[in-house]
Amino acid sequence: MIRTTLFCITAVIAFFFCIVPSAFSTVDLQIICALPYDFNVVTAVIWTGAAFELAVEAANRRYSPHVNVSLRFLYNSSHRTCDDIAADSVRSLSEFYYRQTRVDTVHALVTTRWDWLLIANGLAPDEFLDAEHYPTALAIAGTFRGYAVVLRNFLLFHRWRHVSVLLQTGVVVYRTLSESFLCLNDEVEESQAPKLLVNFCTFEETNSSMAKALDCAKKSSRVIVVLSRGTTALKLLIFATDAGLDNGEYVFINVQPMQQNAYGRSTLFSHPTVKKLAIFRAFFYLTYRSSGLGTEALDAMIAAKTKSLYNRTFESGSQPLDSYAVRASFDIVDLLAATVNESSSEVKAAASRTSTPWSGRNLLRRITHRTFLNQTLGDVYVGDARYLDMDIFAFSTNTRTMQPIGSWTWATGQFLWRSQMEVDWPTTDGQPPLDVPLCGFAGCSLTNSRLTTAVASVLVVVLLMICAVYARQRFIFWTAKGVWLTAEHIGAPKMDGRTRSCLL
Repeated sequence: MIRTTLFCITAVIAFFFCIVPSAFSTVDLQIICALPYDFNVVTAVIWTGAAFELAVEAANRRYSPHVNVSLRFLYNSSHRTCDDIAADSVRSLSEFYYRQTRVDTVHALVTTRWDWLLIANGLAPDEFLDAEHYPTALAIAGTFRGYAVVLRNFLLFHRWRHVSVLLQTGVVVYRTLSESFLCLNDEVEESQAPKLLVNFCTFEETNSSMAKALDCAKKSSRVIVVLSRGTTALKLLIFATDAGLDNGEYVFINVQPMQQNAYGRSTLFSHPTVKKLAIFRAFFYLTYRSSGLGTEALDAMIAAKTKSLYNRTFESGSQPLDSYAVRASFDIVDLLAATVNESSSEVKAAASRTSTPWSGRNLLRRITHRTFLNQTLGDVYVGDARYLDMDIFAFSTNTRTMQPIGSWTWATGQFLWRSQMEVDWPTTDGQPPLDVPLCGFAGCSLTNSRLTTAVASVLVVVLLMICAVYARQRFIFWTAKGVWLTAEHIGAPKMDGRTRSCLL
């Protein structure tokens, strides 16, 4: 019997695939999951374990007797830090791999090449998408790059090229998002697309730090992207109001991975006091858009199993499959089982060879750049990286709440705006603020030069008008005296005197 080992691993998630061809018609697909048990991240076993369990049950019902899927967890429930989790994952995965791999000599044991398929059920950073360093990587849940692209397109849609990014320190998810956004902008070729002029500042959740960040932002832009928890972004908005940035000429944008209390829901920004109302009218909230359709029964099953296995309850007002991590966990099992099932004949043929087509690279090629039809959660397209659809929320003055005004869908690559929802801008003309105000940015070192340029331009126009008026008066004077240059003098065709004209 030849055993093929296929791994999927990232910093927060690891899967081990063991496809065992046998003399019978069934192919055994063993999934070894090294996700952390609980470390305050949505990918933890306490939140995604039930989805894996139910997905395995569904796959066995669907593909039996051709494929038999099993699941094994390698977590240590006592681990709480990333360092503990990373160290133990290396040890446990190495131990499992070597014990399960068939080798003839000790030298073969230590020189075996690990060709693993890397899959993330959480948001994948940019380096995960580097084909040179991660040739077998697959981002099923989504990517930070996807969020960065939508944010950039949203800014360009409104013709805002000057933007300040305010990053709350000490929170990994927002730091990673900021890095992806900045890298994306650096990669843009000016000849192909507009490059944003980004001013980057960090801040802590203190009044003095927020004051410095806002002062830094207003010196170079009127558009301020706040990458922080929702509660922190709310404090920053209130502080900005007290600082006089609520005249509608400043736009604030908060980006969240998804609507959960750990990040901050859109409802946080609803029902402000009348005094603070204006700044919310120039505020946007961007986040992941879950489908939430036709999954009620499965949501109930996942919630019940999560409660029974891990004694955890999902947040009020949200369903398990609203989380991209839970949805991706189910998809991972579904898509792998489907791939193995449709190519099981090749797997069985590999039993007679010492090599197998089921390396990490080969499996990646079989899964990517295709659409899986009629899966448990609907049709699923898998590319090199999965970009998530997103919702854009704005403040409604009628309901005093944040309401979705549009969405970004990757299938179309466009924004879809709701016709009945319009932004009630607090500007004097009711229009979005300009990218660069006529008077320049407050406190910006370039303001004086812009003002000088503007004054010079006005003076030039005035001088030209004076010259034009003077020339016209001279023309009328010489016409009255009958003084004309003939056509021969100016090298132009002769004209009848009655049709001569002068264009000023």
